[in-house]
Amino acid sequence: MKILILRLSAIGDVLHALPLAAAIKQFQPDAQVHWLVEPKAASIVALNKYVDRIWVADTKAVRAKGSRLRGLTKLFSLNKSMRRQGFDVVLDAQGLWKSGFFAHAVKAPQVIGFGKYGVREKGNLLFTKNKVSYPDQESVILKNLALLGPLDILTPSVDFGIQIPKEAQVAMGGFLEQNQLEPGSFVLIHPGAAWESKLLKPSIWAQLVELIREEGTLTPVLLWGPPEKSLIESIQAHLTKPALMAPPTSLPELLALSRLSSCLVGPDTGPMHLAAAVGTPCVAWFGPTHPRRNGPWGSQHISLYDPVPCSPCHIRTCKVGLICQQEITAQALFHGVQRTMLNSASGE
Repeated sequence: MKILILRLSAIGDVLHALPLAAAIKQFQPDAQVHWLVEPKAASIVALNKYVDRIWVADTKAVRAKGSRLRGLTKLFSLNKSMRRQGFDVVLDAQGLWKSGFFAHAVKAPQVIGFGKYGVREKGNLLFTKNKVSYPDQESVILKNLALLGPLDILTPSVDFGIQIPKEAQVAMGGFLEQNQLEPGSFVLIHPGAAWESKLLKPSIWAQLVELIREEGTLTPVLLWGPPEKSLIESIQAHLTKPALMAPPTSLPELLALSRLSSCLVGPDTGPMHLAAAVGTPCVAWFGPTHPRRNGPWGSQHISLYDPVPCSPCHIRTCKVGLICQQEITAQALFHGVQRTMLNSASGE
């Protein structure tokens, strides 16, 4: 059996769909699993040991001025190549017009997608022959795995299948050695987010750094990417002494560094879910999203959430004063870190 999984973006959402590949291989070891993804998220699929082949679709090129014709030509060529593969099944884990377009284009006899309450764009329903219903407020990981029901894969285990390259492990081991850190002796703090509604005040993160320092067991390390440079500078400005910053990392290096840490603290973003996928305990706070649906997978994590009436809103920019953040204090985040330490010490 040859199966094509459609989950094109974004990194966190693609990560949540990775267990599909492991579940297929668990029940049908001889199955060939292919994955269609956009360029930005292709690197996370490439680390999955259960995916046999990756197809990359640059859909943004179609929308960009000056490259539309070239982008369309490449997409039509891609569709033709995928159609020749003779896929038996397509799993549409995206639920958009564009994923529906690809599902239709490969001409597989069985296309499995979500029902009307599980898709983000209703037009997607035109392209799926077998529609799966799953409560949208439940875990997105289990929602994705529900797509396997029509294939009689009913109780799959959750395995992200991520293999961290040796060179990434060596590079991050070098960072630890350079800063006299041992594995498990530091906390990664990731304050950044693409959504404004997921951003806490810099002063809160600075207070968390100071609380971890005062406790004295762990070293706080600020995790950041290029778009978050100004945020990190604001946090550093609130500190009596600058915090240690993680080096710029590739995605494999981020995974390697996360695995070496004692835990990661941050909002509902890709880095938090990546850390959880490699087994690192996370202290994650939620406001515009709900931890039941978007929380890190596993029992070792701590989710902070204040169920105010307007949450979850799934809105990038809040218009009512970010009231979902009022209970997310530095002390609350620090207590979460302490709980993960206790859980690790007791073997939980």
